[in-house]
Amino acid sequence: MSSFYHPQIYDTSKPVESWWEASVDKNPLSSKPVSSDETCDVAVIGGGYTGLSTGYHLARDWNVDVRVLEAGHGGWGASGRNGGFCCMGSTKKSYSALTRQFGEAATRDFVRTQIASVDTVAALLKDEEMQVDRSDDGEYCVAHKPSRWKVLAADHQEMERFGVQTRLL
Repeated sequence: MSSFYHPQIYDTSKPVESWWEASVDKNPLSSKPVSSDETCDVAVIGGGYTGLSTGYHLARDWNVDVRVLEAGHGGWGASGRNGGFCCMGSTKKSYSALTRQFGEAATRDFVRTQIASVDTVAALLKDEEMQVDRSDDGEYCVAHKPSRWKVLAADHQEMERFGVQTRLL
């Protein structure tokens, strides 16, 4: 039976290659397994983007004693093998479709969360003086055939309505 996932996805002893890891001089996230009882204020399960960010911000902003627990190494799972995108557009549904399904308030919250997430990454890069190759001048959404132009124009208006700055070219 074939599987959708890479055969080594859960085998932490045989990590799948990651461009992100190969691009740094030294893996700053290497650690040893927990070998004794530990105590802390908060234990974060999972050392991907979300877990590492949670642990970092709890410790930095709130002086919380945090342990981030990961079966592999930090960034081992999907976080280590994604495209590195940090932008709007985390769903294939339009804002009008989201509004129909979840309501105006929930859609506005969703959009605000997306914007805040991108802003959080930008602030982290600045605060930590990280040297990264940013390309944050926006993104292009293309009407790949003439009949899609009206949909693109409607999406543009809907995004503007929800406070996302767009330009229709």
